[in-house]
Amino acid sequence: MHAELDGKEGIDGAGRPEVLISTSRIGGKSFTLDFAFRRDGRPTCTGCVVYVTVGAGGSAAIPLPPALVEALGAIVPLR
Repeated sequence: MHAELDGKEGIDGAGRPEVLISTSRIGGKSFTLDFAFRRDGRPTCTGCVVYVTVGAGGSAAIPLPPALVEALGAIVPLR
């Protein structure tokens, strides 16, 4: 797993932030989810998490299961 975070400005308790999550990449053995925090329609923080599928023994990456690829849906990068 790998994660990145890029902050632009803070979010205070004055409002309710919007959090968006979207699939931004699907590979053979990994996928990436982008996320964006917004306040008043403006991005305050963006980032991504890369997930790798690992076999039950935990020692090697395995191909993404077709059901997972289907569940991840369309590629829509947020960053």
